[in-house]
Amino acid sequence: MGDRANIYLELPTGYAPDSPKGGVYLYTHWNGSEWPERLREALAFGANRWTDDQYLARIITSRVFADLVDGEMGGGLSLALGDNSHPIIVVEVADQTVSFADEDDETDRDKRYGRVSFAEYVAQVRASYPARAPHLT
Repeated sequence: MGDRANIYLELPTGYAPDSPKGGVYLYTHWNGSEWPERLREALAFGANRWTDDQYLARIITSRVFADLVDGEMGGGLSLALGDNSHPIIVVEVADQTVSFADEDDETDRDKRYGRVSFAEYVAQVRASYPARAPHLT
């Protein structure tokens, strides 16, 4: 059992505006239902670094993993999707947007849904997963 979730941090692979994108997955085994809100709090905390990819990625990572500082289990980083129980949260760092995707669709920009700007995401009273994926409505 568990409450597994993933955040896909999509980052540019170079400094040119048209650089291809790559990504890293942040994975939790136990706190997946809390991750939309943890991401909202991390983005709010890091608002002054929204245009600094490296710093923002570190801020997001350290904030969502804050409860794992003293443990060796419970979450990790990967270039591949980990176990999952929720929609994947996609953070498009260069575009400053947050969206959601079904498993195996997170790297396909056309299949992401619920896309909002960082400012809109942070302005929510409390962030949560979408009620239903659009293809299920």
